[in-house]
Amino acid sequence: KRNMGCRLAKGDVIVHWDDDDWMADWRLTYQVAQLREKDADLCGLDRLLFLDARRGQAWQYVYPRAAKSNPRSGQLAREEQSRGAKWLAGGTFCYRRELWQRNPFPELDVGEDNRFVWSREAKRLLALPDNSFYVAMIHDGNTSPKRTSGSRWQAHPVEPLRKMLGKDWARYAGEIGDEVEMRERKEKKERWENRQVSVTSETGTGRAGHATRSLTTDHRSPAIDPSQAVTVSLPYYDCRRYLLRAVDSILNQTHTNLTLVVVNDGDRRAPWDLLAHIDDPRLVRYDLGVNRGRYFVDAVILAATPDPYLLIQDADDWSEPARIALLLERWQLSKSCHLCGAISSSRLWREGSRAGRVLTYPGLRRPLSDRFEFRSDHHGLFSTEALRQVGGNYGGFRIGYDTLLVNLLGMVGEVAHVERPLYNRQVRANSLTTSESTGMRSAKRRQVRNELATIYAAALKRYRARQRDDDGGVALAAAIRELTQSRVSDRERAEIASHAARLRELILASQMQRSATGVLAGEPDHPGDAGRQLEAQLRQLLHDPRLGWNSWTVTPAMAQRLITALCQGRPQRILEAGSGLSTALLARYAELTGAEVVTLEHEPRYFRQTAALLDQLGLRRSLDLRLASLGAVRRNGYGPKQWYRPLPDGEFDFVFVDGPPKRIGREGTLFALHDHVAGGGELWLHDGHRQHEKECLAVWQREFSFEASLVEADKGAWILRNITALAQDYGGRER
Repeated sequence: KRNMGCRLAKGDVIVHWDDDDWMADWRLTYQVAQLREKDADLCGLDRLLFLDARRGQAWQYVYPRAAKSNPRSGQLAREEQSRGAKWLAGGTFCYRRELWQRNPFPELDVGEDNRFVWSREAKRLLALPDNSFYVAMIHDGNTSPKRTSGSRWQAHPVEPLRKMLGKDWARYAGEIGDEVEMRERKEKKERWENRQVSVTSETGTGRAGHATRSLTTDHRSPAIDPSQAVTVSLPYYDCRRYLLRAVDSILNQTHTNLTLVVVNDGDRRAPWDLLAHIDDPRLVRYDLGVNRGRYFVDAVILAATPDPYLLIQDADDWSEPARIALLLERWQLSKSCHLCGAISSSRLWREGSRAGRVLTYPGLRRPLSDRFEFRSDHHGLFSTEALRQVGGNYGGFRIGYDTLLVNLLGMVGEVAHVERPLYNRQVRANSLTTSESTGMRSAKRRQVRNELATIYAAALKRYRARQRDDDGGVALAAAIRELTQSRVSDRERAEIASHAARLRELILASQMQRSATGVLAGEPDHPGDAGRQLEAQLRQLLHDPRLGWNSWTVTPAMAQRLITALCQGRPQRILEAGSGLSTALLARYAELTGAEVVTLEHEPRYFRQTAALLDQLGLRRSLDLRLASLGAVRRNGYGPKQWYRPLPDGEFDFVFVDGPPKRIGREGTLFALHDHVAGGGELWLHDGHRQHEKECLAVWQREFSFEASLVEADKGAWILRNITALAQDYGGRER
């Protein structure tokens, strides 16, 4: 039957579709995209979820990714060993038709899928990281019986699978009969046909332009990556003549994964009539009500956006089409792990001139000195986490503050320069830089510059003393924030927070609308490709004032890294050692995805604090918060070292270690957990910049094989993958 189906197939890609298993509606989009992007011949799953819905039991079958001795006998076992033990579940196959033409299925009743993978024909296999698109069903009619007691079978919580299946659960659990199901399918088909008729009739009525664009226009990059999302800040005040040019230059960028926020900064003649014809969902309009100035508006947008990048754009200037794309490219090509901004050269245009004067910024290459100097303007692309580190874009000033901001960013990281002029600045009368009262030669400008120089001098002194810190720059950033926020009143902070809360809802609504439009237009609806909604919802939590960030917690920057890792890897079973603000983030992830999260905390006081925080956020039931004790662990003569007990059973896809505290030590982490991290899973060791954690890695390297990489953000975190014990443990755990 396999070969017959392949012979009849007309497409270039063939996908297996078992008639008794459940598949998510984004399965095809995900697998075909992965097959093409990774240039594979065959992709599928080597970690397969199984469900016996009628009995309420679930498992995960995990195939070893490294070749191991196989105790099974017979021809199939011998072939498995000789081929390096690579395997993909047949029901999850997605492969190129040309592979089948070179390598047809053997004529077998059982096991033909395995032989297809293990044949001598050269092929590029890809085991997909996200297994949440497929659930294999166990029932009395299975072609091959499932031996769930085997070593490769792991018990799995049922509730996450119930959430994954949604309304389909009732069908597989036998709660809906065939008659009801067929009636629902008929109604669904009729709704789809009616929608198609509605779209067709509308596009033939003279409204075709708007109707077609709303369904088919792609307002996002072809391969959507949430880590490349950009929010553009564009405040408006009294420049109607130029606004549309500025807006069009952003909406026509070659990099389309953006949100443009146009804020009316108190102009009584709002500009919305100028933009009324634009139906691009990436455009967000917001009224501030009163004029507060450019920097105040930037601060509101920074507090509201869930995106990792903020682009500065003036309403009377315009951008070259490739501006964002080239700034992002410069970011990606940087060898520095501390890059926090990228600024291009610009062209200065005067009214009536036929050519603009190119402005370059050599000051960006010079080291910081005692002299407070102009290094560049702020029309660049910035890391939102870096901006928040230094207190954001508003420091109580209406003019000149961007000169200080660029210098401060140079203290916590690096601001790169792109030589190509990508930004066009319009010189016009009565702007902030040319008017008599606030222009570059005005008394007001000189006064502000002197005040900013005082702040710079204090920050520079703290910057030069940073080598005494052992915290990855956390204390330096805190000191800079204290300086920059000293002139911001409590009332202004409250205003920024209030506006940001309202604007955040508009930004998220815009992003969700684009996700919905993408689905209607056939765009991906997979968490790895179009999971922007999940990432936006997780990032929204970071702005909740109840979190109470401080020097002891994970930082917003590290939380951003965690969010990216969770959204890309989509782990379904997570262990956290040590509780805190990261617990709230993991709980929110569990609430949104159905993942199982277990958090261990040995300090009763911190246990109560975390439980109270989860209660305030309504997340207490989303994870399993346990008050554990500490017990000694040994391994091959090392120890005793303290670690949490009792440990939960089974393996975890993702482990985040932020405990025990340094006074107790974390050397026992890998001794206790090395066989609890699933194949393909990750273990994050927080505070990676501390000497203690580096010493832990040195100890572990004598006993284990693993790959380690460092996340540089703030306090740092080591990521360990492919953990394998080098020798048999003869130490064990002391009770």
